[in-house]
Amino acid sequence: MLAGCSSSGDVSGLAGSWERTGGDFSVLQGMVVEVDDAGTTATITSVPDNPFRFTVGDAKWRSITEADDGTYTFDDLVREENTGAESTVEGIITVADDGESLEIAFPTTGTTQTWTRIP
Repeated sequence: MLAGCSSSGDVSGLAGSWERTGGDFSVLQGMVVEVDDAGTTATITSVPDNPFRFTVGDAKWRSITEADDGTYTFDDLVREENTGAESTVEGIITVADDGESLEIAFPTTGTTQTWTRIP
């Protein structure tokens, strides 16, 4: 069980900064998001130059909801390459036992992402 999370739907254990360190679309590695204190939204605070036109201030993860201990569902902001046209895709966040990394899977696209907590 992740400290600060319970089956009551509390998502505040995700609060803090996370850096994208792996997964598909490697051009986006190094992106940093800040999950708000309520644990429901992650806003981009740093992003490398990218063809998808993600920018600082974008709400990258939205409607984060606990599905089970250490597992969350959410809507991920997606931008079309070269145009930046926005849409969302449903994702599943799985928190590592130590609470220091996240594995994110997108069942509809088959893509994955790895994120690491940063101070």
